[in-house]
Amino acid sequence: MISNLETSILGLVCEGFSYGYELDKIIDERNMRHWTEIAFSSIYYVLKRLEKKGLITSGSERVSGRTRKIYSVTLQGEATMNEKVRELISSHHQVTDPFDLGIGNLHTLPFEDIIKGLKSYKESLDSREQFYRKRLEVMEESDWPHHIRGLVTRPLAMMDAERKWIQSYINDLEAHHEAKEELHGS
Repeated sequence: MISNLETSILGLVCEGFSYGYELDKIIDERNMRHWTEIAFSSIYYVLKRLEKKGLITSGSERVSGRTRKIYSVTLQGEATMNEKVRELISSHHQVTDPFDLGIGNLHTLPFEDIIKGLKSYKESLDSREQFYRKRLEVMEESDWPHHIRGLVTRPLAMMDAERKWIQSYINDLEAHHEAKEELHGS
């Protein structure tokens, strides 16, 4: 099986992008560095690994007096990619989020700092949502493959659910704090 990083690059080669600079450009355009572990320096390293595994082949192409290395997917690469994508979309995957570490340790903060921090988190969700809405506008005005749209609509839906949860959690914490104050105040 291949790593998620290899899957990211192999997926682009399967889509028809064939040389390093073009891959980097698409990665930037699609904002893939926000949901993958792709650094510019890792593109060529991963391409070499995929070629060594027999999942892609390389050749040369002469463009504007320069020779560049181009890549294409092999039948084995297509089969491996299909298997990996089936695996990725078939079940939920646990995501480690540092926010959960903060929630697990709220007991170390004064109540006012907790509420202030959670409200700030909610504001950061609003800001991030604006970013994704702009990305969606760009996608709808361009000829991006339709399946890429899910990479924007899914985070938007998740942020909406997160915003509702955070407000409910703030309300719950405030009610609990008030009840505790009343209990200790009597």
